[in-house]
Amino acid sequence: MGRKLSSGLDWKNIFSQILKITIDTKRLSFQYRYLMHIVPNNENMLKYGMTESCLCEFCNSSTESNIHVFWECPNIQPFWCDITRFLNERLNTLEEFALTYHSIGICNVDINNKIKSNCRYFIILLGKYFI
Repeated sequence: MGRKLSSGLDWKNIFSQILKITIDTKRLSFQYRYLMHIVPNNENMLKYGMTESCLCEFCNSSTESNIHVFWECPNIQPFWCDITRFLNERLNTLEEFALTYHSIGICNVDINNKIKSNCRYFIILLGKYFI
C-alpha cells in the first residue's frame, strides 16, 4: 500500500470497532482485508500475471496501489469531497470535519457523540467498499 497507516495505534480497538458498526460479513471481511493490506489492486495483480497493466483503472495515469485507488486518484477525490460535505451537512457537529487518508483507512473519525461517530464510520466503510 505504498505509505502505511501509522504504527503505534491501538490495533485491538481498531479491529474490534468494526464489529460495533456492522454485522454484514462482506463489509467486515473487506475492512479486515483493507487493514491487512490485502485488497487486490493492479500493482499487486501485475506481479502475479493476473493483469496486463499496473495503471489505475479510474485514471489510467498512475500505478494502482491501495493508497492511490482509495485516496490519491484524481477521479476518487471528488467522491470523498462529496462524502465530507454530506457528513458535515447531515450530522451537524460543532466543528467542520475533513477526511484524510488516515481517517478513511482506519475509519478514525471519533467525535464526542458515539452515534454520530458510528454513522460516519459506517458511511466511510460503505464508500471504501463502493470504490
